[in-house]
Amino acid sequence: GGSALFLIDSILLNPQAPNAYPNETSFSDFLQEYGITVQPDIVYDLRSNEKIRFGGGFIKYILPYPFWARVVATLGTTSPITSRIESIVLPWASTITLDKAKIQKKGLIAQPIFTTTKFGGRQTENFSLSPDTQPSSENLEKQIVAVSLMSEETKPAAKTTRMIIVGDSDFLSDQFSKGSPENLAFGMQALSWLSQEESLASIGLKQKAKRQLFFKNETQIGLVKYGNMSLIFIALSGLGIFRLMRRKKLRKFIYSSRTRI
Repeated sequence: GGSALFLIDSILLNPQAPNAYPNETSFSDFLQEYGITVQPDIVYDLRSNEKIRFGGGFIKYILPYPFWARVVATLGTTSPITSRIESIVLPWASTITLDKAKIQKKGLIAQPIFTTTKFGGRQTENFSLSPDTQPSSENLEKQIVAVSLMSEETKPAAKTTRMIIVGDSDFLSDQFSKGSPENLAFGMQALSWLSQEESLASIGLKQKAKRQLFFKNETQIGLVKYGNMSLIFIALSGLGIFRLMRRKKLRKFIYSSRTRI
């Protein structure tokens, strides 16, 4: 029995270059005993991700960065782990696979907490993480990046096991929790669930969590993009026509002044 939070980095980033290499001491071997494997890969999402700035001098670019995936909560609002959370940002995360037979043999129940959208993929070798990298668009599907484990309800309370495993540890750092306060909210609710205490989960956030639009296909993206542009053009044109007609109408008015004694 017992509770534990595992933030596993199966891949380490090379600070001197935008690439990565496997982490030989990630502690992921321990979790395989429970039927959980944090894979030595890096997940990406071609649709649901964060934007980054890069460049030097006066020229800077803002581009979507698939390796900073905005992953979606799967347990819904009824779960104490994600009751106030729709999504979080996981930078350079790794995927998680479940050995259902081994999990069942241990008397545990596993549930995915966060996954990518159906546009998720993973790099398994020749890691290239530069902003101009174009990840493969083949074999895309939902990728599991965080799971919960708990004992079956038939076990005595004293022997209850609770675990949360996330394929990344950077998401709780200042760099990412400041821009994505929902990351910190998930951390609080995870600890609250593990300790079976409601005090941490009840702490409110000072910043509002981001809400992101998810599109099913390129057609929807185009409709929203060009629809917004068209609305702006129509609004400006309408304002210009209104002011022009108003000015013409004012020219027809005859102003007179009378001197009062």
